[in-house]
Order: sequence, then structure tokens, then C-alpha cells
Amino acid sequence: MDIARDKGVNLAVVFLFLLNFVMGLAFVNEGLFHYDSVVLAQAVEKTFHTGTLQPAVRGRYGSVISSFLVSLPFLISGLYSDFVINLSSILFHSLSVAVLFLLVSELFNDKRQAFYCAVLFSFTPFYFIPNTYGKEHGASIFFLILSFFVLYKGVNKKSSFLIVLSTLLFVFTITIRESALVTVPLFFLLFFRPTVRVRPFKVSFYSNSLDVKSLVSFILPLAVVFSLIFFVYFKHTIYNALFVNNTGSTFFLGLFSDNFFNALHALRKSVPLLIFILSVWGMFRMIVEHKLFLAVFLFFWFLLIFCIANTDTFVPRYLDIIIIPVYMSATYMLSKLYIKNRIIISAVVAYLVISMFVFMYPLLNTRKNYNGEKRFALFVKEKTENDSIIIVLDDAPFISYYAKRNVMANDINGYGKIDAFIGKVKECLRNEIPVYIVESALISYFSEYFNNALFGNFTVTSVGSSLWEDYHSAEAHFRFRYLRLFKIELKHEPNLV
Repeated sequence: MDIARDKGVNLAVVFLFLLNFVMGLAFVNEGLFHYDSVVLAQAVEKTFHTGTLQPAVRGRYGSVISSFLVSLPFLISGLYSDFVINLSSILFHSLSVAVLFLLVSELFNDKRQAFYCAVLFSFTPFYFIPNTYGKEHGASIFFLILSFFVLYKGVNKKSSFLIVLSTLLFVFTITIRESALVTVPLFFLLFFRPTVRVRPFKVSFYSNSLDVKSLVSFILPLAVVFSLIFFVYFKHTIYNALFVNNTGSTFFLGLFSDNFFNALHALRKSVPLLIFILSVWGMFRMIVEHKLFLAVFLFFWFLLIFCIANTDTFVPRYLDIIIIPVYMSATYMLSKLYIKNRIIISAVVAYLVISMFVFMYPLLNTRKNYNGEKRFALFVKEKTENDSIIIVLDDAPFISYYAKRNVMANDINGYGKIDAFIGKVKECLRNEIPVYIVESALISYFSEYFNNALFGNFTVTSVGSSLWEDYHSAEAHFRFRYLRLFKIELKHEPNLV
């Protein structure tokens, strides 16, 4: 199928893009609603003002580049705001759905299946919601799926240009989110397309992938570009993730950790059970119809859940990449059943979409009007002096970005550091610099010792509270509470005569 000349495909791509873009704008968050989103916004601004590419969280230079390109017209015109980063997120979310349609059309040669798959992915709560508040998931998925699509086309056509382009897109994906590294085996599978014959046992590869020109076009640029990225900055990210014990590290917990079962629960909670039943059914149908490579490819794709879910930082949005093969397999079955009964299958697809939309609607509708992190930061701005220092934990970027206040992070991990921290606070106060502390910063691994030191050395007075929401796992549920702000002052020492 030549999708470039298929008007139906072109119309579907435009429709899917506009559907997601309009829906995203309709439910765009009131502001940036994640630590990473704010750091990304700050990196984009600093890149523009300094002319030097700035890092986001863990580097992620690809996310800065992609967001910067979308933001550039707004930066030049002076209209840049937090909305622009959200707009970038929505844009790439919409593009990712459109290109997923193209990939499924190419893999299965079935436009109906591709449309069903793209629509279901559009309304997946743990994918749609983060892309309304500035996360980089949309860009990561877009470039990953695009690289798969271009690679598949390139190998089919023996096009060196497309194969090289696919490797560049794939490596760029890794610079957007380093977790995309787990998809490297899928990229190789899609290039070589191995098939296995049982009797007699034989493993064979797609003939085009063994062509010398295709092999060189695939291996050489992939090795060169990845090596360049690795030695420039990525090796430090990997080293920190594996060996450095800090809040920015990610640790593998084992194959069947508690987080793995949390991931299964998140899948069941956000996605209708019927989709998983159809997915298993579709997988068996592929095997029966001798589409073994596609069945194996989707199966190994889903197995990435053991890498992604068994990390100490797991949250439901990490599953966005895992749900794609589930949808491909489920919609393979739905497309087959559609031939037998169009009305029932159309109703089933509508039910699946509506059920996921109903799940995420309260979360989207509330946050488009009230971003708890942004509102609390504006509350801090209202209650504090311009030269104030705010002691805070994970909310630090929100305070610096929205409140325009200097922050002092309470990331203390030892008793000696607490004493040094208290000394810094005393020095600030003696220099007549106002110091405040957010209630959440009173909680840490050494909270009892820290709080005793704080209240023992200073007068701590509440200056008010504001409705705040924790951004962690925001794609799964609400976490609202009133958060207090305290002012810290030196205790009056008695005059000794």
C-alpha cells in the first residue's frame, strides 16, 4: 500500500491530528504541572537568552530542542509563557497519534485497524493527561514511532536515505527520554525481521535487511551518532542512574517488585479489561494466520513492561509505550470482527473510547481551571518579599518559576548536613534576608532531627495556606490538600548583663 497516494489515509491522519490537537487545547492545564515540565520551560528560556543549548532534567537535550523549535516564534515575539510548553506537548501528542496510524497501516496493511488503534491510544488517560501539562512523553513517543515507521519503509524500499534517517530519529528519541533505551531491541527486530521455522529448525531474516548497503546504512550511523551522544553527555546520565544514590537516580527493583503489580493495577484501572482480552485473542489470531513476525514483535514490545514497571520511580505514565502493542493486537482482532458485525464492533470501539474519556475527564476538567502547584507558587509570591529565600523540596522549580523567589532545597540526607543547613539559615537571617519554609519541606528521612533543629533554633510562624496538589502520579488520581507556608525568624536571645 502506497500510503502517500492514499487519500483515505491522508484524511485519517489529518482527522486524528486535529481531534487530538483540539481536545488537548480544550483541556490544557492552567499551567505547568510537573517538576520536569518547569525545568524544561526554564531550559528553553535560557537557551533562547544565552544562545547555548541548556539541559533539562537528566540532560534530555532532545526535549529542549523540540520544545525550543515550537516556542521560538513566541520567544521572538515576547509572547512566551507556560502555555507554550503545554502547546508543544499537545502538538507532539497529536503528531504521535497520527504517525501511529501510519505505522499500523504499514505493518498490517489495514487502515481500519490503524484507525481504531490510533483512536484508542488518543484517549489513554496515562498518555493524554501528561501531555496537557508540559511533559515530554508526546515528543518521545512521536519520534520513536516515526523512527519505526521510517525504518520499516526504508528496509522495504532498500532506501539508504530512509534507513539513515530512521537511525537519527531513533537516537534523537533517546535524547528526549533516556528510558527509550529499552526499545533498542525492537529497533533491531524491525530492521532484521527474523522468522523461525520449527521443522526443520531455521532462523531467517528479511532479505532486504541483509543487503550490504542496507546494513551499512543501518549500523554505521546508529553506532556513530549514539557514540557521539554517549560520550558527550549520556554516559554521565547512565552512570548516575546506575551507581549514584540520589533523588535523580532510577533503580531496578527486580522482575516482580511491588511496582510491577502497581503497574498491572494501573493498566487495569485506566484501560478497559476488554482491550486486554481482545489483545490476547488478536495475538493468537496472528499466529494462526502465520503472521509470526508481527506476533513476536508485539510480544517482545509488551515485555518491556518488566524493565519499565520494575523501577523505583515508576508512575502510570511510563506505561504509554507499553500500551501501544496491546492496542495493535486488540485492534487486529477488532478489525477482523468488524467484517462479521459492523454495528456491534463500532459500538464496542465507542464504548472503549468513552470509558477511558470518562475516567480522565474529572482530572482534565479540574486542572484546566486550577493548577495546584502554580496556584501555591503564586500564593508564596503574594506572601513573601522579593528577596526572600524559600525552603522547599520537589516544588522548588514551581517556586522559582512562578513566584520568582530564590529557593533552598531541603534535600538533606545526613545529620551533619542538617547542622550546616541550619547554619546557612541563620546566616541569611542575620543578613536580613527573609526566609520561609513550605510545609512539605518539613518531611524527609531525617524529619524528626531536622524539625527539632529548626524549631529549636528559630521562631516558626504560619503565614497562611493554599490549596495545593501533588503532581506525582497526577495521571492516575487527585492529591489535593491545603499546604502551609511558614516564616522563619531568629529567636530573641536574652541580654546577658
